[in-house]
Amino acid sequence: MKNWKNFLNESIYYHGTTLPKTNANIDNFEQKIGYRVNPMMGVTREVNSPWVFFTDNYNLARKFGSAKTEIYYDNGDFSYETVVLKYDIDESDLNILDLTKDDYEFKLESIGIKLWELYGIGMYEQDQMWDLFDDKEISDIIIKSGIDAVKLIENGTGYNGESLAIHISKVNDVIKKQQ
Repeated sequence: MKNWKNFLNESIYYHGTTLPKTNANIDNFEQKIGYRVNPMMGVTREVNSPWVFFTDNYNLARKFGSAKTEIYYDNGDFSYETVVLKYDIDESDLNILDLTKDDYEFKLESIGIKLWELYGIGMYEQDQMWDLFDDKEISDIIIKSGIDAVKLIENGTGYNGESLAIHISKVNDVIKKQQ
């Protein structure tokens, strides 16, 4: 199955971001303060998440990256640009929690995260799980359970796809930048 996945290029992911035009590249991911942008709701907030997000959908990566670029442009700073970087990620080197299936609630409960306690019964959507990674306590629970990556569904932005969030402690070891 692994060979078939490689043949289909299913290990190719994209990371959309905003970078200075003078150095539109990422050599190494580091944990730092950044912005979480929800283009559909027009919400921007500062975060210090230890997770790096990749998606299998180029257009979705571009959408998230361009939303961050708009923050700079709105402040009159045009020295940044939207960049979509392409990576080959060896998923076999990751312990992935897959939240893209119908049993995502059970999988989260099995490691001690009860969505109904956090949000209330029925008050959360499967395609909003990325929001969990900004909470330090929840992030720590995930890491302590031995998980270093999580697959998520991305919907509602006009583009659908899957995201792969990889913990900062592992990300630089499993990604290979593509041209």
